Amino acid sequence: MFRGIGFFIKFSLKHNKCYFFSRLSVEIIKIILAMVQIIVPRYVLNEIFGLGRVEYIAVYLGILLGANLAGGALQGVLKMCADNALDGLRGKFEMYMMEKHMNCDFLRLESREFQDLKNKAGQYINGPWNEFGFVCERAFLLFGYVFTLFSVIYLVAKINIAVILVFVAVTVLNTWINAKLKGKNMKLMRGFAPVLRRRGYYEDITKNPDFAKEIRLGSIIDWILEKYNQYMQLFCQKTVPIHRHNFQQKSILAITGIVQQGVTYGYLIWQVATSYITLGDFTMYFNAVNTFNNVLNSAVDIVLEITHYTAFYDDFEKYSNVPRDMRTGKENAEALVLKGRCEIEFCNVSFTYPGQKEPTLKNISVRIPFGQKISIVGENGAGKTTFVKLLTRLYDPTEGQILLNGVDIRKLDYDSYMKIFAAVFQDFQLFKRSVRDNIVLGDKNVDENRVDSVFRMSGLTREWKKGLDTQLYKDFDGDGVVPSGGEAQKLAICRAYYKNTAVCVLDEPTAALDPQVECEIYDRFRTLFEGKTVLFISHRLANSRICDRVLVFQSGKIVEDGDHEDLLRKQGLYSELFSMQAQYYTKEHPGLVFQGKCV
Repeated sequence: MFRGIGFFIKFSLKHNKCYFFSRLSVEIIKIILAMVQIIVPRYVLNEIFGLGRVEYIAVYLGILLGANLAGGALQGVLKMCADNALDGLRGKFEMYMMEKHMNCDFLRLESREFQDLKNKAGQYINGPWNEFGFVCERAFLLFGYVFTLFSVIYLVAKINIAVILVFVAVTVLNTWINAKLKGKNMKLMRGFAPVLRRRGYYEDITKNPDFAKEIRLGSIIDWILEKYNQYMQLFCQKTVPIHRHNFQQKSILAITGIVQQGVTYGYLIWQVATSYITLGDFTMYFNAVNTFNNVLNSAVDIVLEITHYTAFYDDFEKYSNVPRDMRTGKENAEALVLKGRCEIEFCNVSFTYPGQKEPTLKNISVRIPFGQKISIVGENGAGKTTFVKLLTRLYDPTEGQILLNGVDIRKLDYDSYMKIFAAVFQDFQLFKRSVRDNIVLGDKNVDENRVDSVFRMSGLTREWKKGLDTQLYKDFDGDGVVPSGGEAQKLAICRAYYKNTAVCVLDEPTAALDPQVECEIYDRFRTLFEGKTVLFISHRLANSRICDRVLVFQSGKIVEDGDHEDLLRKQGLYSELFSMQAQYYTKEHPGLVFQGKCV
């Protein structure tokens, strides 16, 4: 039960001690105020119905009112400090979760089980209703309740033992019933993650500008709302038993509370009527018993709540400790490349996606000398993108090994290995930052001359209002620019050029460019990538003419390997695919749309 609380307390002490000490102080003040409100009224009433000394009454009332005023004010200030610190902790914790997510193995991101685990982990920290620090807040309340119980137990012990036994019996009954109901609730809530994730997906679609065109042109507003409502209804169905259990719990507490109050009132009234205690004593004992009863029930309720939330902590701990299988290597890849060569070799490499029976890549063996420009071609699903994802260690081979200068890349430090690659994938992303930021990507030693050079090279012709400081998109800047598909692709290519790495992977890098700009980029291809290894994936086979070598993929295997002219002479798959495309660019073909120097 206390493992989760311990984690959060350690986290708060590490990142913001103010929260821990402020929150603890709030509970201490609450304990003191509770005791003042129980004890002081006894002296006020005894004085009023006894000697009637005005100065004593004034002192007691001053203590009562002064404690409430000063304690309430101090409690408010400390609670404000704790809330402010908690907001800071939320930010730190979200960074903690983001770091875990961004550093996990890429393959896990595509796993439904991993996504559900992530959502469950978030439920531990945020509680059932997105209340950050839910369990720790309950722990502080529990601390206050426990010490309040210790503070009033002396007074309660003076009451007839039969009354105490009634309270204990009722509390045990409440605890047993609450434990059953909360156990059922926690079990139900752990099953919310898949439903909430699906409901959230359709909600995100409606807010994501990337889907705006499809929604309008496809007239699918009703379809999306129907899907969202489907999962919303499913969520509501799952919460019905929870609300029923909560109602049952509250009803039982109300009934047992009436029993406890009836017993307390009856016994204390009898004590006053028989002159065993004064009216002031009656007030003190009654307040003490009520405090004891309420605090005991609340403490037991919180203990049950924290105990059942341990299941969520198990999910959180599992998420926090997800193995980073790709980050076990230690050798520096950059240092290996700086020795003057960067030769890559695939040795009998196969790869099977999780959940699939057949491998996507089968026994790939190929050597890529440093500085070679390689075109990777093949039909959809042939394994081209999987090949470069293995090379860039987004995946690790199921069988075989990939060598960098003779060293298995799994032995290399993951981050240093990433630094020898620049990539433009089909699904590249631009950030809602400035043009410069999108090119340098967090480089702390920005080479402004190189930024200007690659920007001019890109062929971007639009007049950027603020130059390289122009913001992309309008989410955070009304003067921001929404780039066209071609402009976005040019910026992505700029990013790859700027990184200036030993190996560059280009996956359909010019698909959104017009033919003229594409030709200009290919005319400068060798100059731009001089002294670099380039792997070029493109469905436009004419682009293979600018490369030294062509690898032809079919059904997860490399079926042809050679330069453009050699493969045409062999009259194999490459020649067949090239001829199929070339026919659309000849004068004889009725569908002629373009005839330029790129073909």
